[in-house]
Amino acid sequence: MKYTRSKTALFLIELIIAILFFAFASAICIQLFARAQLLSRRSAAMDTAMLQMESCAEIYTATGGDFDAVLNYLGASSVPEDTLTLYYNNTFTPCEESGAFYILTITHQVEAIGLTSIYITAVEQGGPLLFEFTQAVYNPPLEHTA
Repeated sequence: MKYTRSKTALFLIELIIAILFFAFASAICIQLFARAQLLSRRSAAMDTAMLQMESCAEIYTATGGDFDAVLNYLGASSVPEDTLTLYYNNTFTPCEESGAFYILTITHQVEAIGLTSIYITAVEQGGPLLFEFTQAVYNPPLEHTA
C-alpha cells in the first residue's frame, strides 16, 4: 500500500507558522509604539517645563533680580526662606498642591553685592527631574556723584 501525505496538513502547519510570526511581529510593534508615545509625552513635558522656567528667569532678569517683584508677578506675596514652589497639573496649568503633577521650585540667593541668582528646578510629582538651571543677575551698586 502506498502512503500519501495530505497536502492539507502541510498547509495548516504553514498557516500556523505564518500566524505566529505575524503575532510576534505585531507584539514587538505595539511595544515600540507605546515606548515612542511615552518618550513623546516626556519630551513635551520637558519642553513645557523649560518654557515655564525660562519665563520665570526672564521675569527675574526683567525685574533686575528683585525676588519680591517676581513673587508679585507670579501671584505669591511672600515665601519662607526665599523659595517659591509652583504646582501644575498634567497639562501645565497652575493648580493647588493636592492636584499637582509637576512641581516648579524657584530658590533665590544673594551671591555678592549686586549679584543675585535663582536656581529653578522642574520635577514630576514623585518622579524624575525634568529640567534645572541657574539664572544670575548683576546690578552694580549705584555710585553717587556730587
